[in-house]
Amino acid sequence: MLVSLHLTGRYIESRLKYNATSEVRALLAMKPRDAFILRDGSIISVAVESIAAGEIIAVRSGERVPLDARITGGICTVDESMITGEPGRVMRSEGDEITGGTVVESGSVTAEVLRTGEDTFLARMIRLVEDAQSSKVPIQAMADRITGMFVPAIFIIAMLSGFIWWINYEKFMPFLSWASNYVPWISTGTGAESTAAFIFIAVLVIACPCALGLATPMALIAGSGLAAHNGLLIKNGEAIQTAGSITTVFLDKTGTITDGKPSVVSHTIAAEHLPVLLALENSSIHPLSSAIKEFCAGLNIHPQNNVSDIKETAGSGVAGTLDSIEYFIGRPLDNTIYSSMMSRGETVMELRINGKAEGYISVADPVKADSAEAVEKLKALGVRPVMLTGDSDETARAVADAVGIDDVISRVKPEEKLFRVQEVQKQGGHVCMVGDGINDAAALKAADLGIALGTGTDISIESADIIITAGRLTAVPAAISISRITFTKIRQNLFRASVYNIIAIPAAIIGLMHPAVAEICMILSSISVILNSTGIRKIDLQEIKK
Repeated sequence: MLVSLHLTGRYIESRLKYNATSEVRALLAMKPRDAFILRDGSIISVAVESIAAGEIIAVRSGERVPLDARITGGICTVDESMITGEPGRVMRSEGDEITGGTVVESGSVTAEVLRTGEDTFLARMIRLVEDAQSSKVPIQAMADRITGMFVPAIFIIAMLSGFIWWINYEKFMPFLSWASNYVPWISTGTGAESTAAFIFIAVLVIACPCALGLATPMALIAGSGLAAHNGLLIKNGEAIQTAGSITTVFLDKTGTITDGKPSVVSHTIAAEHLPVLLALENSSIHPLSSAIKEFCAGLNIHPQNNVSDIKETAGSGVAGTLDSIEYFIGRPLDNTIYSSMMSRGETVMELRINGKAEGYISVADPVKADSAEAVEKLKALGVRPVMLTGDSDETARAVADAVGIDDVISRVKPEEKLFRVQEVQKQGGHVCMVGDGINDAAALKAADLGIALGTGTDISIESADIIITAGRLTAVPAAISISRITFTKIRQNLFRASVYNIIAIPAAIIGLMHPAVAEICMILSSISVILNSTGIRKIDLQEIKK
């Protein structure tokens, strides 16, 4: 009977665990096995594993994109809900990237493969989700320590209980006779040896720490799966616990609060300097550099190839040399000259030749549609949002007012961002840093929780604990909410497992538990923990994302 009950319980438990890991299986199902590829002028079907970077694939309407690629011909509409967590469709045309695993809903395209194998976005996404689900959080370490002491202690208690019942059977018989009137499975007259054996087995079975061992990992599996479904990749389990305790969120401006797709508004730079300016910006990874590149492309300007010693200083600008003349484009020496433009939220970059200002270029970066809502939700969660930017006071203040941020720290260099994070931490606060650039990397690493946008630089993504696969800023309060929900479930699970043992073990010691009943109670305890954890998957985050 014990073996049958145990196997039945383990089967139910394994099925529930299988359901809890459905998000990873859903991601794995998005990996196509075959793809159409252009070879020798014809389109043939080949296994995805045999395709190399640089080859041209063909994707037709209704097909899943096999690998990360850049469109070389055609226009299509793509369902990117697996990346963003949003049901919207996006138009993609020549030059745009498409992600492996997404679905082309209409149109047909040819595309050059950019990444294959474990380097694809989908493969990295699966790996991160699996890592998060298998990692441990600090509270689990405590549960593991308790379990480590609990098992030998229970074995000793079980032996002592059986021995005491064996030598005191006659003394305890009146209690058993009385209890049998109320508890149907208690048998009297079975003898000292049988009763002692039943007590020993019942204590061991009822105290099995399965529920305690499942309490944390099952909640982590469900929580990280919910996060992945909503466009959030959690790189380690500790981030789930940390996110719930965040008190201050530092938000970078460019590319985080704003779209990161700026455009040139005005400039006073002479035409002969624009090729040099373009050469400098071609070496920059700052989001604002793309605006200047697009602006020069529209004027059919080509970069000056002889510019040497190009060096980018994070938070300052880019410098280079041409014919022994030093060029610099970046932060102005005197912001007051450009105060009227900055008050409108424009970012001004000054061109200096041999240290002398020779004109400016003004760039406007529109605020993301969901930035104001994200700030509002952070405040509703009791979290203080702070803008942390290297931009000017006037520009930063204009953008902050537009999204409802009260606290603004501007004109900061990367090392100052790090200092600001540490300053709040020294005051006892728990800090989250949200950014997407190379100048945010140090602060992302130092913060209690680093959140990077998937559209950002590789170094910012590597430095972060959580990655937002799309550019939605509302994913930040969503991450905090998922953390709090998950950690609440972990606490509930640990409470249930602990209360169950506190009540059941004494009952087994005093003879009120038959071993079969103890097995049923142990199974129900584990199932209860799993069901409570899988409830996370049913939580609707639409209200968080709105």
